[in-house]
Amino acid sequence: MKRLLVYILAAVTVLAIVVVGCAPVSAPTYVDLSPEEAKELIDSTPDLVIIDVSPNYDQGHIPGAINYYLGDGSLDDAIPTLDKIKTYLVYCHVDSVSIAGATQLIEAGFENVYRLEGNYSAWVDAGYPVEYPVSTYVDLSPEEAKELIDSTPDLVIIDVSPRYAKGHIPNSINHYAADGSLDKAIPTLDKNKTYLVYCHVDSVSILGAEKLIDAGFEKVYRLKDNYPAWLESGYPIEVELKAVGNYQGSALASRSFLDGKFEHIVIAEIKDPSPGKFYEGWLVDGNKFFSTGEMIKENGKYVLKYTSNEDSRAYKRVVITEETLSDGLDNKPETHVLEGEFE
Repeated sequence: MKRLLVYILAAVTVLAIVVVGCAPVSAPTYVDLSPEEAKELIDSTPDLVIIDVSPNYDQGHIPGAINYYLGDGSLDDAIPTLDKIKTYLVYCHVDSVSIAGATQLIEAGFENVYRLEGNYSAWVDAGYPVEYPVSTYVDLSPEEAKELIDSTPDLVIIDVSPRYAKGHIPNSINHYAADGSLDKAIPTLDKNKTYLVYCHVDSVSILGAEKLIDAGFEKVYRLKDNYPAWLESGYPIEVELKAVGNYQGSALASRSFLDGKFEHIVIAEIKDPSPGKFYEGWLVDGNKFFSTGEMIKENGKYVLKYTSNEDSRAYKRVVITEETLSDGLDNKPETHVLEGEFE
C-alpha cells in the first residue's frame, strides 16, 4: 500500500512538471505609465530614450525627446539604429499612434518599453515641462528670395540698411537695424506674416533677422550675400527720384536685367508740364547719356517704360526733364525736373 502511494505521488509530481513545462510563456509587452510615473522614470533613468512618434513635435514636446513619426516611416527607419539594451518611453498625441509605436519596438525585440498613458496632453495637464524647437531665420539665395517674393502676397521685405535711398528691392520698407529704428518698428509688425530681411553687409542683416527671431517672429528669411547679390543677379531694384529746383513731386524708378532684357520703369507724381512741354526720361553714366523716351500720363501719374536687349545697368543716374514739344525727342536734355541714382 505504501509503495502504491509512493508511485501515485511520483506520478502526480511528474504530471505537474509536465503541465508547468507546457504552459504558454506570455509574450513581452510595453508598460503604460501615468505622467507621474513617466516623470519618475525620466528622473531616475539617465540613458532613457524618449520617442515622440507624432507629427506635432515642433508644436511642443517632452524635453529630451527625439522625433520619429510613425506615420511617415521614420520610426521604421530608426529602429535598426536604436540600442535594444536601453529603456524607451514612447508617446504621441493619440492612443492609436503611441500604442502602435510601442508595439513596433516590442516586436523588434526591445524589452524595456514604456508608453505614456494619456499621451502628450496628459503630460501637459500634469504641469510637467515641455520644450519647443529654437527658431532661427533661414538664408535664401537671390533666386530663392525672388521665388519667395513672387509666391507670398503678404510678404514683408525689410531693408535694415542706412542706404535705402540709394536703391532697394521693390516694395521693401526701411527700418535700419543699427540705430534703433527696427527695435521701434518690431512691436507694430504682424508676427503671423513672413519676413525677408536684407542689408548691404552680413553683420547688419544678421542682426536684423535675429532681432525678429528674438521678438517671437517665426517665418523670417535673410537674403544671403545681401543687396549686392540681388544686384548682381539682375533682379529689379528701385530708387526714389526727387524734385530739382522749383519743381515739386517725386517718382520711383526701377530697373532689372533678366534673360538678356533690360527693363526700366519710372512712375512719377508730378504736375502736368507747362503748355507746349512734355516730360522725357534719361539714363546717365558720367558724360554719357541716352533718352528712355517720353513719359505718358496714366491714371493721374506720369509713366515711362523702357526696354532694351542691351544691358544698361552702368547708367545709374536717372533724370526726368521738361522738354519743348515742338523739338520732340531730339536727344538734347533741357530742364531737369526729377533726379535720382541707383547705387
